Amino acid sequence: MTTDNHTDSHEAIVIGAGLGGLAAAMRLGAKGYAGTVLDRLDKPGGRGSSVTQDGHRFDLGPTIITVPQGYESLWAACGREFYSDINLRPMDPFYEVRWQDGATFTARQDEDAMLAEVARLSPADVPG
Repeated sequence: MTTDNHTDSHEAIVIGAGLGGLAAAMRLGAKGYAGTVLDRLDKPGGRGSSVTQDGHRFDLGPTIITVPQGYESLWAACGREFYSDINLRPMDPFYEVRWQDGATFTARQDEDAMLAEVARLSPADVPG
């Protein structure tokens, strides 16, 4: 924080433009900080971004599926209503994992379909 005569100026630098860094920058901005977000990649998103190669887009995909409640809380901290800004739509399937041997796993919204998918690959894991 620097003091210029009678005016305090709050500045922040956020390292990383992934979901966490962007959320931190939003919260700091809501508290009156002027911020700069820096990242080693050429665009924001971190593990939530994508790579395009030979005309195909590959999502890098966060390792955790982010639930809406986290965004609702973030928007509220910034004095906004999440659902006034964002129109969420269900996706089914969420994603599909493909292995080199041709095996696949499809993450589904429906619990029974998801259990069937787990049972198909590893029946012993269904109770877990």
